[in-house]
Amino acid sequence: MLPKDLQILIDALPAETQSLFQAVMAFYESRIKELEDQIAKNSRNSSKLPSSDPPQKKTRSQRGSGGNKQGG
Repeated sequence: MLPKDLQILIDALPAETQSLFQAVMAFYESRIKELEDQIAKNSRNSSKLPSSDPPQKKTRSQRGSGGNKQGG
């Protein structure tokens, strides 16, 4: 759905130009949908390898230090 102001401008164009604009809009809307679907894929919901997943934030350990020094 286009903003009202933009739709008024498009309606003022010749019919040939309007149909060309509609075709271009349809192409880009489908391309955007394709790219959004591609971005949403990861190894859990597709056949992609886990190594192709984006890096994830490392979680910190829930365990606190025991108060002793590390090592021997």
